[in-house]
Amino acid sequence: MANEKKDNLDGRRLMKNPDYYSVESDEAVFQMVKEFLEETVFGQPEACAEVAGPITRYLGELCDPNRPMYIGIFMGEPGVGKTEMGMAAAKIFDPLHPEQRLKVIDSSIFQESHDIHKIIGAPPSYVGYGDEPLITNDFLSRPNVLVFDEIEKAHPALHKLLLRVMDKARLDINGDDDSFDFMDMDKNMDGEEDLFFDPNILDFSQSIIILTSNIGSDKIRDIKSGKGTLGFISDRINNHQKDIQIAGVAAAENYWKHMPEFLNRVDSLVVFNSLTVEVVHKLFDKFLNQYYENQGEGGTLIMATDQLKEWVISQTDMNKAGRELKRKINKLIITPASEIKFKIPKGVPLIADISHDEPKRVIFWLSKSMVNSASKKR
Repeated sequence: MANEKKDNLDGRRLMKNPDYYSVESDEAVFQMVKEFLEETVFGQPEACAEVAGPITRYLGELCDPNRPMYIGIFMGEPGVGKTEMGMAAAKIFDPLHPEQRLKVIDSSIFQESHDIHKIIGAPPSYVGYGDEPLITNDFLSRPNVLVFDEIEKAHPALHKLLLRVMDKARLDINGDDDSFDFMDMDKNMDGEEDLFFDPNILDFSQSIIILTSNIGSDKIRDIKSGKGTLGFISDRINNHQKDIQIAGVAAAENYWKHMPEFLNRVDSLVVFNSLTVEVVHKLFDKFLNQYYENQGEGGTLIMATDQLKEWVISQTDMNKAGRELKRKINKLIITPASEIKFKIPKGVPLIADISHDEPKRVIFWLSKSMVNSASKKR
């Protein structure tokens, strides 16, 4: 009877009931988490699998408490979903308020070694003393995602600080041997006496730490060839993905050649795939749906014709990938639609199309039957 009850449990209930956790359910939860990530981050199945693994282990209470949940370096061209993966993971920890479990930090703010105080807090008499640090124990007390965007733009002091986190999942700034030197982050890791200034210990054992990087993007663009009329590479890019992976790994190894221990401590180095035609079309639909969802109740649904979709994509520089596509959609579709949405009945969708008379102008259609139906309801 007990076995029958186990067999009837689905993955979601297993995630909430560790009493029923088993080898079989591990695989079921892994697939569920991976599929959830893939619904948000398109065209990156390998990266989704890398992140799904540690999340599954965490849900099964199988993570090493002396290491962060996961540390990964995500490489690739801008706009292919590296930072978006952080938001997708945060949604698993808190579907209603994922922003409370996610912190995206622009690594370019760490230009000097003393800028590290922005993360951990400045000592007395230093600029920034008394300011709340970017990372607090309150944030770390629950499963969380930390994204350091464009890690290559940071001072090496940040890399050394992250080495401490990778080793023991903790930053002990209370005076123990594992503490670090705020005054001289340029010293060797096994170097001299440290200066301690904060009694707190930051615990990163519940953290997914993602370091994004555009290192090697130029080489990746060189590998890509045969661009089509839509401004991005055709589906033949699949034949080049292996070369792109090799180029990305080589770029990372060259960048951190002076600090090989850094790469040795990360769980995985993932080179994100370039976007294919199919993925770009899925992103287009996703961005339009997000506009509708963000409006809340009574929002206006916008549906785009295939002709408009192809035209907008043709106007997009896909070397900048998803971000650039989203900007084009906002400029060419969302902004014009926002100007007329208040002139139509609530609940009536807009059909966005490209004008046949003026090929560079977006026009909107309304369904007569739906307008009549909405008018009767009023």
